[in-house]
Amino acid sequence: MDGRASNKDRISSKKNGYGIETAPIKAENDIVVLMQKAVEHELESLGFKVGPGGLQAKIELQTFCNDFKNGFFSGDAVAEVAFNFTVTRSDGSYIYSRGCRGVGMNRNIQMATGSNAKVALEDALTNVMQQFIEDENMRKALVAAGKATATSGVKQPVPGS
Repeated sequence: MDGRASNKDRISSKKNGYGIETAPIKAENDIVVLMQKAVEHELESLGFKVGPGGLQAKIELQTFCNDFKNGFFSGDAVAEVAFNFTVTRSDGSYIYSRGCRGVGMNRNIQMATGSNAKVALEDALTNVMQQFIEDENMRKALVAAGKATATSGVKQPVPGS
């Protein structure tokens, strides 16, 4: 789900030497799908089964953008990736909810281009996914909910064996 309020079609803007935006930089792929697949991959790497039935996970993308900061001799690309992750039971009751935010940088760049923004965004994505996967409270909540679901006979996302 895309929760971004504006600029859903762009991830950054090219800037001239005075810091004035000159052209939008657009993503080559669907950012929302990218985030969903990244979260699914991380959940699977923790041993959870991802698929229909069982608990419902919702990923709402909040931010996926880069900004160029001009310096005297060089500049930096500074990116931010943020999303909300919510898990509910089939009846809609909440199990877990959390916001995750990662920041990435590409330092000492000479031009505000898409390739420089990409490096910073990849760094931010790596940071936010690391924060997500290291969340012990999320793992405990999903395991506990999976065990409760197992006793009721409903399919669940249980850590793999």
